[in-house]
Amino acid sequence: MSITPEERESILVEAEERILLKITETVGHQMAAQATHAKLNREFYEKYPEFADSKDVVAAIIEKIDGNHPFLEYEEKLKKAVPEIRQRIKTINSLDMKNISKKTPSRMFADPPQANGFNPHGEL
Repeated sequence: MSITPEERESILVEAEERILLKITETVGHQMAAQATHAKLNREFYEKYPEFADSKDVVAAIIEKIDGNHPFLEYEEKLKKAVPEIRQRIKTINSLDMKNISKKTPSRMFADPPQANGFNPHGEL
């Protein structure tokens, strides 16, 4: 049993309408999610203004914690992230990027142990 061209056209029109409705619904959800994300971001930096100049560090730490604990609530992730963010910023700020050591490290490699008659595999 086959369908008539009119029935086929009717099915296609119905499917098309449903798809178009889903697209607008999906875009609406994405816009709402983006607005929520922007609000959470703003609130976070209002609560921790000292992190404003280190947004890359904040993003890296939060992504790491999110990856390690995907089922934690957002607030719990932030509780875990804040001390780690502070420590990372402290470490970065302690690095001296302006002064370099005048001593050039040796680039010479020693002979491998096998060259001196030593065999790490226990063979003679």
